[in-house]
Amino acid sequence: MWFYARALAFAPAGFKPQIEKKLDYWYNKYHGSLDGLDAIKTQAVATEFPPGTLVIAPADTPAEKIHKILVNTADLNTLALADKELVLAFGSKEDADKLWALLKDKETPVPGTVIEATASQIKVAVTDDAKQSKTPDFIVNLKTPLTDKELATVAVGTDVGLQSKGQAELDGTYDSYTQIPATDTVAQSAQIVLRNATLTPKKAVPVHKPAPGHHAPAKH
Repeated sequence: MWFYARALAFAPAGFKPQIEKKLDYWYNKYHGSLDGLDAIKTQAVATEFPPGTLVIAPADTPAEKIHKILVNTADLNTLALADKELVLAFGSKEDADKLWALLKDKETPVPGTVIEATASQIKVAVTDDAKQSKTPDFIVNLKTPLTDKELATVAVGTDVGLQSKGQAELDGTYDSYTQIPATDTVAQSAQIVLRNATLTPKKAVPVHKPAPGHHAPAKH
């Protein structure tokens, strides 16, 4: 970061934008924001090597960020579904268990993209990461097996959402969750299991027909 800042100071104008982009990226990646970067840029002009007193605080870990969110959220029930999952995925055991105590045995809609579906179970990707990797983060066990007609409405790639928005809605009761550690290819996540779920088809759009005896005016 120091040498990007120094290069930025002395590079020809045409090179500055791409150098600054690199500097901003690596500083933000390490520190978590661009706070304090201007001071680094100023110091880098004066000396070739960073002083021994230079300290750049590392960004909060995901667990630390989540803890701050929980501390600053008066009612955890108001968190969006994806945010609740992030707490369960990355939070410390204490924080994840605190949220789970509120969720356990409560009903929730599961808006997301269907990854896999059978008559008795629908697997849904809710967070953006899960959708990108096509990995289900919600396993939804149905109360009553779907008919073939109902199953056809939740084909792979189908989105489920909220009835109030005219979408098919999948509702289930929180049953269990598992925090899944990261691997070389997959980020850390949580897999949440719901039970006694129901699928409500999207509302049909009413077709307005002319009143009996009404005829459209003839065209001339």
